[in-house]
Amino acid sequence: MLKKVVFVVCVCMLFYSGTSKIEVGITHGLERIRMHDPVPEDREVYIRLAKNEYEPFQIVMKSGENVEGVVYVTDLYDEKGNVFSREHFTFYEVHYLYVRELSPRSKGEPGWHPDGLKPFEEVTIAKGENTVVWVDVYAPVDQIPGVYTGSIYIDVGDVIEVPVTVEVWNFTLPEKVSLKSGIEVMVEYVLEAHGLSWDPEELEPYLYDYYETLIEHRLMPWELYFAEPEVFKDGSIDMEENHEHLKYFMDTLQVNCLAYPLYEDWPFRDPFGRDLEKTTRYLRNLYEYYAENGWENRFFFYLIDEPNSKRAYQEVRDISRKLEEIHPDIRFLVTEQMVPDDPSWGDLIGYVDIWCPLFPCIEEEKALIKERQALGEEVWTYTALTQGEQETPFWELDFPVLNYRVVTWMIWNSEISGLVYWTCNWWDVKDPWEDTGTWTEDGEVYNGEGVLMYPGKDGCLPSIRLKVLREGMEDYEYFVILESLGKESFADKEVKKIVKSWYEWDENPEQLLDVRRILGEEINRITAGSDGSQEVPQEEREGKEEIKEEQEKEYSVEKEEKEEIDKNTEEVEDLPESEQDSMWVRAPVVLVGLLAVLLLILAVHVKKKEQMEKNT
Repeated sequence: MLKKVVFVVCVCMLFYSGTSKIEVGITHGLERIRMHDPVPEDREVYIRLAKNEYEPFQIVMKSGENVEGVVYVTDLYDEKGNVFSREHFTFYEVHYLYVRELSPRSKGEPGWHPDGLKPFEEVTIAKGENTVVWVDVYAPVDQIPGVYTGSIYIDVGDVIEVPVTVEVWNFTLPEKVSLKSGIEVMVEYVLEAHGLSWDPEELEPYLYDYYETLIEHRLMPWELYFAEPEVFKDGSIDMEENHEHLKYFMDTLQVNCLAYPLYEDWPFRDPFGRDLEKTTRYLRNLYEYYAENGWENRFFFYLIDEPNSKRAYQEVRDISRKLEEIHPDIRFLVTEQMVPDDPSWGDLIGYVDIWCPLFPCIEEEKALIKERQALGEEVWTYTALTQGEQETPFWELDFPVLNYRVVTWMIWNSEISGLVYWTCNWWDVKDPWEDTGTWTEDGEVYNGEGVLMYPGKDGCLPSIRLKVLREGMEDYEYFVILESLGKESFADKEVKKIVKSWYEWDENPEQLLDVRRILGEEINRITAGSDGSQEVPQEEREGKEEIKEEQEKEYSVEKEEKEEIDKNTEEVEDLPESEQDSMWVRAPVVLVGLLAVLLLILAVHVKKKEQMEKNT
């Protein structure tokens, strides 16, 4: 499971006189705050989101001295007394990595770059350096639409209040993701990072965590280790052992696409040569099994990566013919463009079901793409390194983080249907938390290439880039919802404000966020007064809701002030329900609680001061 640390201390409003020890600023999730950047000017949080959507913001803190403290959030209430639970806030500590040498074509600067997200425990601010807290806000599917207000408090001796407003719109993002995607989890690096063996009982919980983390960010794993069947010598299969694993991912977590488990050397050494008969039985058995469970259209076949020679092109054609004979409904995905780099290789037209070229090829082959789509073929896209004559949104650490979000807008604008990235955990360095040079080629370093996650103590931890990718996947759902409401032209017009082509896009994150707001407000306007036409049936989300409940366990801050606050807060919460529902009854209780908590906090600080003087 994705480990989340949720700080949930309910407090009344506290005010301190005097000058604060720290500067505090708020910004959105599309700004990379460097270690010595100025603190953002905004001092309030305003979040707008649909139900079943996440929306992030960042708290930036700086001090002229070393300080420590805690951060906590209140429940939020609307004007009718409905609650937006503090449990739907997740806090992460932003980790900085040092970039020594820039990636090719990067216009950034060497130095400290924020990316890793660690479990947040307490505020530790080093003198003169930014400490950044990433906050995810989630609106559950049953959240009542409305505008909710509350506060975040930063306690470093002084208590600083950050007002928070969360506006929940009257529509719901679907549980099943609309845009297809595929990102591989490298099992070998999981084993190495966590000191694991191939023992399924030891490995299973870790791989579940990695796969589920991708899915929680609306991204699909390329393949599932536990989706592989038991294979007999003749190529027949038995899925009994792994059926429940696969059923969980396909039915409960709604994985929308997945690769057939067949590789160059498994389960047969020469699958399309001397072992062709076994391969035929194996793939037919798999297709029948998938069809029995209603999954056959979600699987694709992939074997040859980036064919780049006359021989590789011929191999693609040969395999395609054999797949057609094995089963005509098995779809063949190839990571290649439609026009070959060398005309002497011939082409792959008629041999590919799912084309997956690099970002720039989508722009260069518009007409061909339309032709192949008209014949029922799909077109996806992928990125790796910094390829292409013209620049596209490159996915290295030292490029703008907006690059990870704008791609789904380009996909919508290009009318293609899938996104691929080769892996999320290419930790080919001694310590991925410290070394950004995960890929080197021809003497050049590609910072953060193949890394969207970092190894944690008991599983994986996300990156800022993974979070921003999730935001782009959520944006795509807005486009789909508008299309379903008959507003496709409106969505298209707004998307074109941000992207003109794969080579031209608005690099101002504020502009994208503003268009996203316009899209959300339009959907909200159409669905206002309804019960939310995009509501997800309970049975479709049951499994994921259970996951979230496990992940959102409260993590208490063990300090004297927190214990005193909890004690007094419980006294307020223990009131009869009828009194809690009455604003006239609740108001004086809150005021009494405020006074009591204030006195307790002051008493604790006085006690601390006396103790410090005594020790001195």
